[in-house]
Amino acid sequence: MSIRYPRELKQQVCEEHQQGRSVRELADDHGLSEKTIRQWVKEFAEHETGSVSRDAELRRLRREVKELKEENAILKKAAEWFDRSNT
Repeated sequence: MSIRYPRELKQQVCEEHQQGRSVRELADDHGLSEKTIRQWVKEFAEHETGSVSRDAELRRLRREVKELKEENAILKKAAEWFDRSNT
């Protein structure tokens, strides 16, 4: 399960990167992985230029659907467990 970060944090980190701060500096200062920051910078750049391709958007949405299905399955299992323990 991935962590959801506030949009404001993502935007702040991307803006700091545009101002010349390195990915490593940002990762250390904000307690994030370098991979996460690189992904945010890439997405921010695509959004800013409007170059998000249809395929990239489709891949992103498919990842999100997969993640939501996994989270839903976990919640269903937890609900079943709690239901069994209450009877």
